[in-house]
Amino acid sequence: MAAIEATAELARGSHSASGREQAVDSLRLLVQRANGAVRGRRERERALDDQEARLHGFDGPEAGAVRELIAALRGAAVELPDDLDRRVGSALELEGRAQEAGYVASELQRALGELGYELGPDFETVLVDQGFTDFSRPEWPGYAVRVRVGGRPPHLDFNVVRGASDRIDQASRDREVETEFCDGQGAVLAKLEKGGILADRTRVVGPGEMPIEIVAAGAPEESREVSRPAARERER
Repeated sequence: MAAIEATAELARGSHSASGREQAVDSLRLLVQRANGAVRGRRERERALDDQEARLHGFDGPEAGAVRELIAALRGAAVELPDDLDRRVGSALELEGRAQEAGYVASELQRALGELGYELGPDFETVLVDQGFTDFSRPEWPGYAVRVRVGGRPPHLDFNVVRGASDRIDQASRDREVETEFCDGQGAVLAKLEKGGILADRTRVVGPGEMPIEIVAAGAPEESREVSRPAARERER
């Protein structure tokens, strides 16, 4: 602004036509540059506004990190990162998956609770944050069903697990528990459907067709071992 004012004063004070013309040309160029800078700042702010608007309704850590980046860019005289659009898109993808998984986990918790299954503390939170958790029935001492959630659209994997045991009839008891869970899956699916989740079987391994997964005794939820392929799979 000071340069424009100085050039304008020079144009007014010039005693020759050529001097005034040169000063006017310089003034015109400075004004054009100033207007261009203003337009550039406005376009930059609009671009940041548009990216921030895409994050509306997403309050998870990924969206929060991108919002912090956008806030920092507003106060910095730097070019916008070339990958800003990609960062926002990646955050939206992760947030969308988390929201969908959270809804599925919530409805599964409701369905299992209504059907009399025993659920661990913070079932929904653990399932979403850790990716898996366990539930059981009073008549299955030493056994549980491990459920995993993942993918998009979210899919649920179920398989029966147990602690270490050396029963004489171990194989028979394993098949018995797996059979009971398989027989009860239809009721679980019906409950999920009432909550707006349509689930179809995509793969089924029958009772006894694979060795049962052994987990840490007394702490199945704390075991982070990678399991065998899920014996029961549901896909939303």
